Amino acid sequence: MTPKKKIQIIPVEKVWLSTQEAAEYIGMGKSYISDLRRRGLLPHCMMGNAAFFLKEDIDNMLENHRIY
Repeated sequence: MTPKKKIQIIPVEKVWLSTQEAAEYIGMGKSYISDLRRRGLLPHCMMGNAAFFLKEDIDNMLENHRIY
């Protein structure tokens, strides 16, 4: 009998975040994220009635509003 292969589970980091996840990611409310989306300040993708945001776009937005 041959030994069974060990299964390795590799965690996958999310790239696209829902409105709720985006809000939690930056510590703000969902309405703030929705406002940024409506004002065109945060790029997004719509799937039906749900908006999704690239984590990289959120990071870039924060970096662009950084005060030195």
